[in-house]
Amino acid sequence: MQLPSLLFILSTFSLICHVASEDATLEANHLMNLLKQSIDFQQFEAFHGFMSYEFTWDTCKKVLKFDDYIAMLKKMSAPTKGGWSPMSTEWTVTGAHFKNHALYFKIHNVNQKYAYYPDLNFEAKTFDMTPNQYTLTRGKLGKCGQLE
Repeated sequence: MQLPSLLFILSTFSLICHVASEDATLEANHLMNLLKQSIDFQQFEAFHGFMSYEFTWDTCKKVLKFDDYIAMLKKMSAPTKGGWSPMSTEWTVTGAHFKNHALYFKIHNVNQKYAYYPDLNFEAKTFDMTPNQYTLTRGKLGKCGQLE
């Protein structure tokens, strides 16, 4: 194989990987923003639009089903009188990638240096086999290990 042909193949592969990474980051940001806005505006009924009803959340100690997860978010995102502040949703997406027809990504809290906010790991799968439409299917605290 000639060097120019090899360089063309390698550059094409690199471009495809870069585009796939950009697509993964774009989709992950979209899902992160939907989750963030739903929590910030306490519009929990909006979760049905981008989260599977079979969604599960691993807390390290137990696995929460969809309804339990929403109940936890309601509690954590609402300020209490004289109690804790609502959960911070100053997030950025990291590590977005596709694997086995699923999108995996982490949400990193910008305020992690001020308080302990673990990374949040998510898995999303295509919605009814529609390309570029993903639904959150699983989540896990970063301190519990990898989701994949």
